[in-house]
Amino acid sequence: MAERYSRLYSLPKNLYTEGAPIIVSAGTLLKDKQTGQVLVQLKFQNITSGIIKALKVSIDAFDVSGIKLESVDEYQYLDLAAKRDDYFGSKTAFPLPENVTRSYTVTIKSVVFENGSVWHNTVSEMCSLADQRKTDETLGELSEQYKRDTGITTNSLITEDRDLWLCRCAAINRNNEEVCHKCGIEKSKLLDALNIELLKQHKAAFEEEQSALKEAKRIEKERKAEEERIRIAANKKKAKKIAAIILPSIAAIAAIVILTVMVFIPNSKYNNAVALMNAGEYEEAITAFTEIIDHKDSTEQIKNCEIGILDDKYDAAIVLMNEGQYEEAITAFTEIIDHRDSTEQIKNCEIGILDDKYGIAAKLFNDGSYIEAYNGFIEISDYKDSIDHAYMAAGLIADDYLNKNDIKNAAVWYDNANNQEKSNEIMYTYVLEHYDNTNPTTYSFLKLLKQRNHKNAAELYDSLYAIKVELVVNQDYKSTEGNVTHVTDSRHNGADLYAHFRVVGGTPNQTFTLKVITDCKLGSAYTNTLNKNAYGESYWVHEDYKTVSIKANEWQFAFMEDGSNVMQSRIRIIDSATQKVLAEKVVYIKHYGY
Repeated sequence: MAERYSRLYSLPKNLYTEGAPIIVSAGTLLKDKQTGQVLVQLKFQNITSGIIKALKVSIDAFDVSGIKLESVDEYQYLDLAAKRDDYFGSKTAFPLPENVTRSYTVTIKSVVFENGSVWHNTVSEMCSLADQRKTDETLGELSEQYKRDTGITTNSLITEDRDLWLCRCAAINRNNEEVCHKCGIEKSKLLDALNIELLKQHKAAFEEEQSALKEAKRIEKERKAEEERIRIAANKKKAKKIAAIILPSIAAIAAIVILTVMVFIPNSKYNNAVALMNAGEYEEAITAFTEIIDHKDSTEQIKNCEIGILDDKYDAAIVLMNEGQYEEAITAFTEIIDHRDSTEQIKNCEIGILDDKYGIAAKLFNDGSYIEAYNGFIEISDYKDSIDHAYMAAGLIADDYLNKNDIKNAAVWYDNANNQEKSNEIMYTYVLEHYDNTNPTTYSFLKLLKQRNHKNAAELYDSLYAIKVELVVNQDYKSTEGNVTHVTDSRHNGADLYAHFRVVGGTPNQTFTLKVITDCKLGSAYTNTLNKNAYGESYWVHEDYKTVSIKANEWQFAFMEDGSNVMQSRIRIIDSATQKVLAEKVVYIKHYGY
């Protein structure tokens, strides 16, 4: 399955909205290499004491350039039983409407608890929780004193973020919780211990105490050395007198001591170590054999104990596997990966996990829970005939949506059912029945059909979304009616000319950037003749332009050149992106009355 999906995008970690009962601990955007479908996969963590049974989220989708695409207004995670600190949701992936999606944002809409209460999001915005502060990075040379004062050996500090605080044990608590729900330490103790001045005082006192202890040990050592010197000097005289008497006895005693130390005691310790090993107390036996490492075969017995430890762990892992606790068994076998057939047993556990998931998905299918069954079979799509069952479930879901005339979801699920032909057919029918460039569903269907080279979709797309400009020139800036090509100026001070224009066509909600250019040809108002250049040609002058951004069917107007010596006035509407002239009008002005 891992080879079938590629990762396109990842959300920032630990996204949180103030007051929310959950965090979004992770999120990815996946692409199905077989179908081209883009899917969202999210992982949540319950950070409240209530048991969560359902969750609603919405997704805003964006293409590679950040332009917003058709999104998911609501997706529901149902039949949950997530307790505090539990992670959930990561085994479910759901499709997005447009396969060109390359990033997204998520919003928690509401959370439903087991007791029937519901939390609704009134804030919307989500941002990441602060990273846990580190003791050594924050306190520097005072970090060890902080650990002595608090008795805490971890390298993590209490971290506060909005209405939450992260304990030194990394548990997430609410601000109104005075004691960590996980490790039981008081919040005030953690905060009070961060008093820098007190830490400095305690560190100085500790160092002074250590210095005093070191000096006391030095004095005591010197005192004992002096006592020993005096004792040795006094005994030398006495020793000479009694040496002749006690030396033979000392020799005999020494022989007994040597025999006891070298033979009797090691034998006793060896026998005790063997007894511990035979009783299965391998750790204690290893310690005992290590004390007499050079006696008999203690080294070999240590190896036997180590094998015994591995055998015990192996047997415990087998029990976990036989009880169906496959994840725990895999962890146990991994710890002893080189012992016996642990590698093979891990494979058996993985098959057991797949069998369990297959059974759950099959039951969901038989119960008519086709969406959940589809997700279950897709998760293990390479196992047995899971992919065939996933296609069957998706086909039934698609048929149901089609019966409800929900063409959009029906098309998505026929794709999921590996029935692109049916998906194309119903989308094409919808397009023909709703051939309207303002319809977003028509746009998404026709865009996908064009990508798939379905029938004449490319021709329909280019025709429907072609950009056209309607241009009307008259002498009324308030009206878009009428269209003049010739006007008469009887006042000799110019004719009022207004160009009204709008865009028709384009994709839904598309914004168009146009360049509006006006210019004119000059001449004699007395003779109504045009000025000409050296080659005897009339020419355009007084060019002026402006750039406008408008949406489809939105009228705008421009004032055209209309002075007393203007003989022809022209306006051109140009696409700023392609520099293509979309519309052009020329008005002829006649002057008389002189």
